Amino acid sequence: FVCEDWNAFSAVHGYDLVFSSFCPGVDGLRSILRMEAMSRGKCCLVSLGNGSGDQLAFDAWAELGHPNLSLLAFDPLFPYHALVDMGRRPEIREFSLVEDVEVAREDMVNALTCYMSMFQDLTGREAQVIERIVSERSRNGYLAWREERTVRVLFWSPGSGIRNGSW
Repeated sequence: FVCEDWNAFSAVHGYDLVFSSFCPGVDGLRSILRMEAMSRGKCCLVSLGNGSGDQLAFDAWAELGHPNLSLLAFDPLFPYHALVDMGRRPEIREFSLVEDVEVAREDMVNALTCYMSMFQDLTGREAQVIERIVSERSRNGYLAWREERTVRVLFWSPGSGIRNGSW
């Protein structure tokens, strides 16, 4: 197994399986071709599909000035159709997960703040917005919701003539 930054990784030989899970690094055709170039067997991409997502985070992003964010870029339907157009025979499987979640208000504020801090430096005002959004949805110090996610698994064998490309 190799775990390394996708953009810095350089393969010296092919791997039996090139696997990506819930990764924004595999976000376009160039990344799909890069996966194929590193594979001598199979490629597999696991990600959210069908509009799955955490509405609380999207509501917070909207209030912080990013109203049109979604997880559609993570949906493997784009690479699926691109692979079909390239003459591959990808397969896609889909399954749903449903979970009832209950989290302490303070823990949710900390988790959401930490998550959003990965993408931008949060100001004090922005941290207050996150705390307000979580507090408005909390009851008796807890936030409860039903989380429904669709997971899609895309797998395929690389085609001929594109392996060992320079990336």
